[in-house]
Amino acid sequence: TEYCQSSIFADISKFSSFPNEQEVLFDIGVVFHIDEISQEDQLWIVRMRATDEGKALAQEYIEERKNEFEMENLS
Repeated sequence: TEYCQSSIFADISKFSSFPNEQEVLFDIGVVFHIDEISQEDQLWIVRMRATDEGKALAQEYIEERKNEFEMENLS
C-alpha cells in the first residue's frame, strides 16, 4: 500500500450543523487505512493514514460523469 504524498482536504467545522464537532472534508478518491484504535476515558482515538488506492477509481468516475454530461448537452 502506498500512502499519499499529498491529500486535498478542508476544515469545514464552521459550516457544520454540529458546532461542537471538528469536521474535515477529504478529496474524492482518498482511502484510509486504520493503523490503531484506542480508547481514553469516553473518547475513542482512531489513527489512520490516507492512501492513493482510490485515485484511479475516482478518476474513472469523474471521466464517466464528464462524458455523460457532454452527451446530454449534445442532444
